[in-house]
Amino acid sequence: MKFSTPLFALGFALSVTASPLEVRDIAAFKTVIASIQTDTDALDTAVKAFTSDGAAVQAGSDKLVATINAGVTTINAQPVLSDLDAIGLTTPVNTLNDHVTTVVDDTIAKKDAFVAACLGPNVLADLEAQLAGSKSLATAVTAKVSDLVKPTAAQLAGKITANIQRGVDAFTGVAGC
Repeated sequence: MKFSTPLFALGFALSVTASPLEVRDIAAFKTVIASIQTDTDALDTAVKAFTSDGAAVQAGSDKLVATINAGVTTINAQPVLSDLDAIGLTTPVNTLNDHVTTVVDDTIAKKDAFVAACLGPNVLADLEAQLAGSKSLATAVTAKVSDLVKPTAAQLAGKITANIQRGVDAFTGVAGC
């Protein structure tokens, strides 16, 4: 009996140290979302300021796509979120969607100016890259939530991709010069 007590204690100690608790880093998710929102706002500023030179719009779009792709890498490296943490992303994602709606609306409003400057196909390519990145990010985030929360995550991500798709649809078929 004396021998089994130390073995039990040793076994318990080893099991505790062998499987440490994973730290769920919701801050990483929120940082990714905030960075994308910042770059979305910067792109919107460039779109609103556009008159004939598309360099600032192109640079803004390139930066946004790079940030989205970096976000995918960051999210893929995270452990699965608890349901409570996943639900905590609802407000930041909805806020990001509002900003995406604004930049897509502003881009569509400038469609004639982009087309007149022979940039319609470039804008379409940028929107398609943003859409592809957003879909990848949505897949990454959805993979990090439980099955219970997956439908909500997909619905929230779907709003963002639907907004970007509106932009793609608006610029599909525009002629270059």
